[in-house]
Amino acid sequence: KGSDAKNMRFGFIADEMERVLPQVVRELPGKQGDPERKKGIVYPDLIAVLTGMMREFSTQLKAVQSRVKTAELELDRLDREEPMDEPY
Repeated sequence: KGSDAKNMRFGFIADEMERVLPQVVRELPGKQGDPERKKGIVYPDLIAVLTGMMREFSTQLKAVQSRVKTAELELDRLDREEPMDEPY
């Protein structure tokens, strides 16, 4: 609410992202004497990877839609054929 809503940001946890897309995670230079290694996400790289995934998904979706349409047309054709005798 209020001014907090204007400053709300979204992001990912680098350790979690590293399990899924390690190519977009980098180790950050730490402060001298700091033994803890920090990681960060290279968001421009993430955007490129996600855009590529969306393109591939779109291609696959179009192929599935085409197969569904073909199946629907075949079902319509079969429905218009003369009905088979009912089994006893």
